[in-house]
Amino acid sequence: MSSTFVANGCASNGSEVTSPAITKSVDAKQTNSINKPVQFLERIFRILVEEKVITGPQDVRNKVINFKYPHELQQLLDLPIGEAPTKDEVLVEACQRTIQYSVQTGHPQFFNQLFGGVDQYGLAGSWITEALNTSQYTFEAAPVFTLVEHSIVQKMLTLVGYENGDGIFCPGGSVSNMYAMHVARYKMFPEVKKKGMRALPRLVAFTSDEVQISLSTVFILSILSI
Repeated sequence: MSSTFVANGCASNGSEVTSPAITKSVDAKQTNSINKPVQFLERIFRILVEEKVITGPQDVRNKVINFKYPHELQQLLDLPIGEAPTKDEVLVEACQRTIQYSVQTGHPQFFNQLFGGVDQYGLAGSWITEALNTSQYTFEAAPVFTLVEHSIVQKMLTLVGYENGDGIFCPGGSVSNMYAMHVARYKMFPEVKKKGMRALPRLVAFTSDEVQISLSTVFILSILSI
């Protein structure tokens, strides 16, 4: 039968020994480091539910927005960025104020834009996307999202009747118009890719009077006159 003695945290066989008190302290720190972000997110989620951001306000007597002028809102919001870290309580209060003074797009009388309210499935997808915090520029960085994007593009191609096509997601109408203008220019003058605009004749684009306002900027970026 072999015996082992402990001295200065080391056993006679050369292995390290950790006391129960130290182990418990380390485990507690690890648990706190894991629970802290979860607890913070749970608090924010409760605020979203209590303020009816997810379900949307059902009472039409509630305001669509608690409107404040810019100079008034600056006094209510702590916007300057300091050098010291901010405590969780301050961040929670900032989240509450953000909700309090933002437009309630889920309100029954919100008709201003082409969007409104919260879709629970889209919100869940957004949470997963933000939590994974990846990018879709390569398959290696985002294998699942790359295939999802490809599948959606293929579905959209069938809706417009394209048998052979491709697509790209755009952040908004302005960028979409810019992409469309560049694609049209390349289709008519593919040599622009290697020779540049100097090799092309004067280009003209025809639009209606009701064209989106961003198209004037697109013309300038495409080196076209307005």
